[in-house]
Amino acid sequence: MKKLTLIAFALGLVIVGCAPTSSTVQKPNQGTSPTSGSSTTQPDAKADSPSTDTVPAELKHDAYMLNGLDMGRPLSYNFTRVTGDSPEPGTQTNKLIKVANGEAEFEVSRTGSLAAMGDKDTEVVKPDGLYLTSTAMGTLKSTVKMMPAKVVPGTTWEYAYQITKTDGTVWSFKGKARAERNEKVTVGGKEFDALLVTDTQELEVNGTKRAASSKTWYSRGLGIVKLKLQSKDQKNNLVDMLVEINEKGDQ
Repeated sequence: MKKLTLIAFALGLVIVGCAPTSSTVQKPNQGTSPTSGSSTTQPDAKADSPSTDTVPAELKHDAYMLNGLDMGRPLSYNFTRVTGDSPEPGTQTNKLIKVANGEAEFEVSRTGSLAAMGDKDTEVVKPDGLYLTSTAMGTLKSTVKMMPAKVVPGTTWEYAYQITKTDGTVWSFKGKARAERNEKVTVGGKEFDALLVTDTQELEVNGTKRAASSKTWYSRGLGIVKLKLQSKDQKNNLVDMLVEINEKGDQ
């Protein structure tokens, strides 16, 4: 699960004034949880994919490791769209496509509740950081640097991009992030060593702007384990969204 597309999606829901109900969200097939023991096939990041062992060491920087790009299996998440609602399950899989010209290209696929963010993105790891180059949410005007290569407490970075939706609507998004501190965070009864990153964001759609703030906990080698987003709707009501990992992870 990637933070930039989630935040844009969540703020888009706030602007248009509604969040999809469970009846409009793609649900995972029964028994698709990676930990369920079901025989139902899950997306396999290793199938027909080069090994991440082929990724050069200089590309396995902080951005690579904090976003869990070495993970070779789907990760399960719960997405709570509005505080008080029941969490909805979803998965994300990072699949290495190729390593060429000193860069590594990944396909990021999502199922269940996370598919609402776009069921497929393309990301490229470069020596100076991690870039989003395409998204199923729409057409990117240009690539966007999601995270710099080196991220330690005190690191700050900014990002801005435009997505043109299939209906022609243009989403203009900008934000500023800061790596705050290393700390332990408990999710689903499991304690993770994580880096806390705070963000402020603004999304503009058809002249309407909406601001938000978020906190994201990244566990090195695993990816995002928790994300909290807070914004206000058209009636100035506070809206909270929450994404949490839903498995033990490799800690």
